[in-house]
Amino acid sequence: PLESSCERTDVMAHAVAEACLRSAGLTREQVALAAVVFGSSKPAIGSWFVRAVLHRAPAAGSPRVEVTDPANYRSGPSWDMLTPQRAAVLVAGDLGAGGPILSSVAACSTGLHSLIRAVQWLGDGNGPIAVAGAVESSLHPLFAAAFLRMRVLADDAEAPSRACRPFDRNRSGFIIGEGAGMLIVETAEHARRRGARPLAVVRGCAMGADPTGLADLDPQGVPLAATIRRCLKSAGVQPQDVTWIKAHGTGTRDNDLGEAAAVRAVFGEASPPVVSLKGCLGHTLGASGAIEAAVCVRAIGEGIIPASANLCEPDPACGANHPTRPTPAAGAPGQVLCLSAGFGGHLAAVLIGGFR
Repeated sequence: PLESSCERTDVMAHAVAEACLRSAGLTREQVALAAVVFGSSKPAIGSWFVRAVLHRAPAAGSPRVEVTDPANYRSGPSWDMLTPQRAAVLVAGDLGAGGPILSSVAACSTGLHSLIRAVQWLGDGNGPIAVAGAVESSLHPLFAAAFLRMRVLADDAEAPSRACRPFDRNRSGFIIGEGAGMLIVETAEHARRRGARPLAVVRGCAMGADPTGLADLDPQGVPLAATIRRCLKSAGVQPQDVTWIKAHGTGTRDNDLGEAAAVRAVFGEASPPVVSLKGCLGHTLGASGAIEAAVCVRAIGEGIIPASANLCEPDPACGANHPTRPTPAAGAPGQVLCLSAGFGGHLAAVLIGGFR
């Protein structure tokens, strides 16, 4: 086994792989040749970093990785602990999957990029089944300091559960979250052959780039709008066919405005409902696309449109259609457009529809 299985990213990767396999009703024999497309936007920075790099003792309660002599590189972190593909390797080992191991690194779009790459791998005829997802552990002072310097963190320390307010006049940024999400993607024939009833169908997808800046979207939303249009074209649907939109919705002023401009450019002023899940989940960064896509799949199955939490004073510049409580989705099955916009300009759009 790889070293440091007690690091939080490792624990979450192990747990989500086991839960996903069980939920999908798959045996290890059925995933023996599956591709594992599982990403993380950065390597885990855990107790080894504090001890081996800063030469300081970890804080009480921190996950432990014993480093007996930080000055001796042989007792420090192993090479695999410094690589983003570590989680993908762990998942492949857990599942006994013998297909390729692909690890996307695309900042906050990593989760959706993983799903898209899995769909592309199947579409190219490489195999009947793939495992797609992402994991992220970012509750660390180093990342908090970096995000504070970028001025993207919410500033309401008195009420952290209500601090992330996407689309609100008083939004000030996001709250750091962590977690893992995973989806089993398979061809229709493979699902029929094993007697599975799919939860949803990936109807279209697209990736793009916004070169505006490290943490900025184009104010007019031009690159994201182009990505959305290519996603809808790949699905063979029109904007009016989309039931609701799962926005990236970080709650930062510039992200929400740029994303709203892109939605307006594609859907006009009368857009379908636009929802952000980050008021409830926090921003899980590289894992957000995978976790939120899984929530969308569940919402499609339940026939509901989730709510945007903490939205008290909607900002008219962000559009008008932001549900503040769960509502029934019109028509069945619905189609949800999932969006991600990562630091550095990584864009992703996936259209997920209900299974007919």
